[in-house]
Amino acid sequence: MNKIVAIATCWLLFGCANTGLKVGDMLPGKIYAIDEARVIPFEIEVTHGHGKVRAVDPITNENYEGTYGAVSESVVASGRTSTYGGKSPLTSYSSGRASSNMAVANAVLIGDQGNVLDCTIDVQLGKRPRGIGTCKDSKGKTYRLQF
Repeated sequence: MNKIVAIATCWLLFGCANTGLKVGDMLPGKIYAIDEARVIPFEIEVTHGHGKVRAVDPITNENYEGTYGAVSESVVASGRTSTYGGKSPLTSYSSGRASSNMAVANAVLIGDQGNVLDCTIDVQLGKRPRGIGTCKDSKGKTYRLQF
């Protein structure tokens, strides 16, 4: 039963149906250290909202491991409709919540040489999830992340 829930959640959160992606697969990406013009290879696990992240800095050979948590966004919509008939308008109000194809993830990667990356990622859900975000390390440097 847990496997069914995990697969269903993966499909809802990451759009994994009919893509060849399955829970536990790692999606490749890159973390860009812009001020140093270097690229750190990065991987994020396809899961049901909470998974592993890994990176290896090719310059310093620092290995990073950590986890992320993601929450699917919902959109709140409201509106007013006026209908004119007779002498006075009839006005109705409505509101509701709709699902979105976006999620927000937060990741923390801890390096084996003492550095920490704290990342916020906007994830576009779909057949193959895509993400962009920013990271800040424990020394105050800012990075860009893409997968």
